Amino acid sequence: MYKWIVIGGGIQGSCVASRLLEEKKAERKDLLIIDSHKQPLERWRAVTGKIEMEYLRSPLVHHLHTDPYSLKKYSSVNNYASGFKGRYQRPRLDMFNQHSLDLLEETGVMECWLQGEVNGLKWTEQGWEVCTKDGRCFFSERVVLAMGVNHTPHYPSWAEKYRDNKALVHVFEMDSRLPDTGDVIVIGGGMTAAHLAYALTQKESIHSVTLVKRHPLRIHHFDSDPGWLGPKYLNKYHKLTSYKERRETIQKARNRGSITRDLYLKLLK
Repeated sequence: MYKWIVIGGGIQGSCVASRLLEEKKAERKDLLIIDSHKQPLERWRAVTGKIEMEYLRSPLVHHLHTDPYSLKKYSSVNNYASGFKGRYQRPRLDMFNQHSLDLLEETGVMECWLQGEVNGLKWTEQGWEVCTKDGRCFFSERVVLAMGVNHTPHYPSWAEKYRDNKALVHVFEMDSRLPDTGDVIVIGGGMTAAHLAYALTQKESIHSVTLVKRHPLRIHHFDSDPGWLGPKYLNKYHKLTSYKERRETIQKARNRGSITRDLYLKLLK
């Protein structure tokens, strides 16, 4: 019987697990993290590596550690050159990733790791029963769902009939290989599409890259207003008791399909 089971070992799941251990809310024997990959952040690292992202969109205080300035100290101690970029000091991706993995090793998250795919969750007299595809079942007092939204790539209806065509690939498919020659069309207008389009233009074997999007490029520093980091917006949000209203508020607050100004300038070139 576990006290906590975290389903998903990406950024959110790993952050929750690390925080539970770091703040002594759970011992290692009381915590189980179930993820389909062998290591934490594996999908995150694969996708960001695939689109050749160099710097994160978020500022230096956004990371997995409880100390807001932990990443800044980490950069200094490990002598990272150009560890941060711009007015908001956005961190280098490789530095952020290594800082995260070092923290997860330090807090003992890997000792709680189980590679598997959850396909069942139900409430019983013993607590929550979590079952995996290979038939294993575990019981826990509490369960955290941290599966993310990228495990099942979204294909628009007009693209469904071409899914078996190897010339059509989705960036969120782990085993997909991105084009390395010829003419390429990138469909999308957000950070992922913009990073990918720029990365493809840097390859000599790519003849042309066309970015197709539904709207003009939207420029925002972050994917939501910085006021959401503190009481300016959160005080009102915390008064909402309906989870449906909370979700609607979150959806409205997001700057969906937007990109940073420096990425916009790269695309212009």
